[in-house]
Amino acid sequence: MFRLNERQWNQIKKDLKFVSKGAQGEVFKGKLLNKEVAIKKFKHEDDFVKEVECINNCACEFIVSIFGITPTPEAIFLDWFPYDLENYIIENQLTLNESKVLLSDISKGLAYIHRVGYIHLDIRPKNILIRNQRAVICDFGMSIIDQPPYNHNRAVDCWVAPEIVFGKEVSTKTDIYSLGLVIWFVCESKGTDPFPKTTTESMIKAAFQCKERPRWNAPKIEELKKIHDITKKCWRDEMESRPTARMIIDLFNEIKEKTL
Repeated sequence: MFRLNERQWNQIKKDLKFVSKGAQGEVFKGKLLNKEVAIKKFKHEDDFVKEVECINNCACEFIVSIFGITPTPEAIFLDWFPYDLENYIIENQLTLNESKVLLSDISKGLAYIHRVGYIHLDIRPKNILIRNQRAVICDFGMSIIDQPPYNHNRAVDCWVAPEIVFGKEVSTKTDIYSLGLVIWFVCESKGTDPFPKTTTESMIKAAFQCKERPRWNAPKIEELKKIHDITKKCWRDEMESRPTARMIIDLFNEIKEKTL
């Protein structure tokens, strides 16, 4: 991992292009050693330290890579990806095989996160990056270590599991619920949020109290039926009855190539 000196960082800052803004800070596009990179600037040093630690501990081909850091705990330089999953799905019509490859990559990344002892807690299309039809997981701002006490500050939105909505204890299976939503997003929704008309925390809570789940039309081919069935298992209220990421990987390995 490359550590910039003050002069290098000051030079790079002159040519940053704004990309997005989040709770932890802002993301820019820039160059490091003539390579295009995403530059994530943090508001707080603790968030910087946590992100670097989590990404390094979870390092594998399905997790975004850190190329460098600033001389003070201010920003990290990440591999640049032209799409997040949300934009990619909206702009591209995927075959079943292309969808399978992306979802398998995401499942493998999540399986590795769980294997090294973390819960991500923010699996959603915006936190999955795409390049050359392959996917990696990013943004560990909400992640926690997989051991008690399971303290977290994950806000309620349409990508979270029921246990977060109702303030219960979380586990790796909390990520599996969100992974099920991502699978639905890729294979069925084609770019729509799980509950597009449910915009407030109270509305989301009411939807979960009624045990609502995203609408999925009856699949017409056997391969999609298998994906549909395991997604329904991801959405179970009881955490421990949800599948593991490894089980989901095995499913995608079995599916034959067909067009959605």
